[in-house]
Amino acid sequence: MPNDIDYMTLHSSKSGNFNINFTQLSLGLSRHIGFVTGLGLNWNNYRFDGNNNIAKGDNGVIEELDPGSNLEKSKLATLFLTLPFMLEFQLPVNSNHLNLAAGPTGAVKLGSHTKMVFENGHTVKAYGDFSLNMLRYGATARVGYGNFQLYGTYYMTPLFQDGKGPQGTDLYPFELGFGFYLQ
Repeated sequence: MPNDIDYMTLHSSKSGNFNINFTQLSLGLSRHIGFVTGLGLNWNNYRFDGNNNIAKGDNGVIEELDPGSNLEKSKLATLFLTLPFMLEFQLPVNSNHLNLAAGPTGAVKLGSHTKMVFENGHTVKAYGDFSLNMLRYGATARVGYGNFQLYGTYYMTPLFQDGKGPQGTDLYPFELGFGFYLQ
């Protein structure tokens, strides 16, 4: 992170995301190859590392917000409706399948807010668009065995609108994690 926007540095062990796909459509090309798509929700919690938060300036550019006292927690939270479209390969292994899938994903922002929790327990939430891009797209890949999967997504759309990121800097989010299927 450049020094002039170090207030955007994340506390990586406390930042995270949660995805839930509530519908899926599989289009088989053969017995072990096909396309997978569906709709889901993607929650992101970007926990800031410093004693700060962010605010949307008069011109829409994201700037540092100094809370004036010590914080226990400070974050930017987002919610997106997602639509992945992946090519999937399933390889039979014993009684389960090894599956590999990759493809583009798109999303529409449904909401966002910032939250600050002070040392005395006082909480302040601010709802707004924070100059976040309304639409985003990226590439996603998944590798799984049985009901367990590892995934990664890199968004090619900057987090903030063009020229509205901190100090005009474009920040590109990515996600890494694990998941499981409930059947």
